[in-house]
Amino acid sequence: MKGQTPSLDMDFIRIFFPRPQEEEIAARLAHCLASSVGEQALQLRPNTTFSEIFAWVGDGDAAEFILGVEEELGLELDEVAEDIEEMTFREFVKYWAER
Repeated sequence: MKGQTPSLDMDFIRIFFPRPQEEEIAARLAHCLASSVGEQALQLRPNTTFSEIFAWVGDGDAAEFILGVEEELGLELDEVAEDIEEMTFREFVKYWAER
């Protein structure tokens, strides 16, 4: 993915998710985001909305980011929420962990 930063440590996001399953999903998604936006991903917090994330990714790379997330987590974002853009990172992680 564009802006790939393999050495960027996104594991900090784990501290916001006390349940092991949520922690794992959050870390995987954060690493996927870092692959798309590089150091800007360090701004990620549980209350970050997907509209903010999509703005970081940019219009041209949003489709690639979505495909990457879907591949990483084995889901289609359309099945998560009708309006994913209003969903927070925490809500997404919690939803996916409960599946």
